[in-house]
Amino acid sequence: MIQIHSTPITLETVTASDTGTVDAAVEIPSELDIGNHTLVLNGLDSSNNSIAQSIPVSIVSTSGLSVPFAGRVTTYTGVGVPELFISANRLDGSASAIGRSDANGNFNFNIPTGPDQIKIYWIEWTDSQSLSRTLRIPDS
Repeated sequence: MIQIHSTPITLETVTASDTGTVDAAVEIPSELDIGNHTLVLNGLDSSNNSIAQSIPVSIVSTSGLSVPFAGRVTTYTGVGVPELFISANRLDGSASAIGRSDANGNFNFNIPTGPDQIKIYWIEWTDSQSLSRTLRIPDS
């Protein structure tokens, strides 16, 4: 059984392989308090004696942090789209960032962690046409 402590929460129940190894992906609950905790693996040894292995973990707030966001937007023929604007926003208005591509469609800027929405848009400067596309980020 894999748990996380301060107050024990069972994350996963797994069975060891014939060689005694365990391979499991566990998700840390989002409601876990910020601070220090312990990830605990409880099991039995080859003699059926109880054993436990523990790993200290720290939950930190990502509020106010940003991450690099880079790429290139091209037309279907592979030509870079200049003057591309990208905005990343939290819908509650608590954080946002905007970046712009260079003449070859490349962009590189920092966006806030946990954005709810990324908008990609550009304006064709040679005429009055414009195109805007919004990409929704799934909750999970």
